[in-house]
Amino acid sequence: MAVSAKPWCFATMFVLTHTPTQQGRTWTTEKSLFRVFALRLLNHTQLPLHVLHNRETPPYDVLVQIPDVRSRVHFHRVDLIHGHTSGFQRHYEHMYTKLHAWRVLAPLCGTVALIDYDVLTLRPPDGVFGACGGAPLCAVRTNRNASYFNGGLLVFPPSEAVFERMKRAVALEHQRGRRRDDAEQGLLNEWYPAWKPLSREYNAQGAAAGASWSEETTVFLHEKYWLLPPDKQVRLLPKGEGQARPTLLSHLRSLFNHLLAVAMRF
Repeated sequence: MAVSAKPWCFATMFVLTHTPTQQGRTWTTEKSLFRVFALRLLNHTQLPLHVLHNRETPPYDVLVQIPDVRSRVHFHRVDLIHGHTSGFQRHYEHMYTKLHAWRVLAPLCGTVALIDYDVLTLRPPDGVFGACGGAPLCAVRTNRNASYFNGGLLVFPPSEAVFERMKRAVALEHQRGRRRDDAEQGLLNEWYPAWKPLSREYNAQGAAAGASWSEETTVFLHEKYWLLPPDKQVRLLPKGEGQARPTLLSHLRSLFNHLLAVAMRF
């Protein structure tokens, strides 16, 4: 089915990799995170959601609870773009794949809000486009560095030409052995030095670590649902969602796979 172009669109990346995952997460928890993300977002907006994926078939099965899912969610198969990270940050090496959004969505969206799927939408998010106001790239500062933005929310006009230049930059860095433990986030901070800061309500980070945030004003809460206090989970998660979460066994398996992968590099 052809997808018509829209002035504004939301997007995320949902890929399957064999890299050891962070925090003991498994494919089951990833599917649950993605499902909760999509449910919460589409409950608050009528704008389309575009999803970059690398499976043989689009994973509509993960989103069966969303009414009219095939008219509201559009999957785009892409190849993984591998970056060069250190052994202890290998779970970030495929994050460069989200750069495909600049290419894939150029004919489909005038401005894209690209969001990591470990984000909970708490209220209508469409205001992020007006807040960005047509800047080359808008994002929210990290909690620790006012001059550096977090990659969990990026608002920008997509461009295939920009994608091609960024992809060449990633390939050149990989060829030269440059390691970026902040992966695509570091690359984009260099690529967009004149980025426009957005209000923290559009990417409230560090809630589980004690950072302050307002349940009354936050639009996007950037946190894994299982790390939130139980009372917050009950209020913020869709009924019956958020059951999958890392276990001690999954943490141990992830650590073993990580150490095995690091050992195989030497």
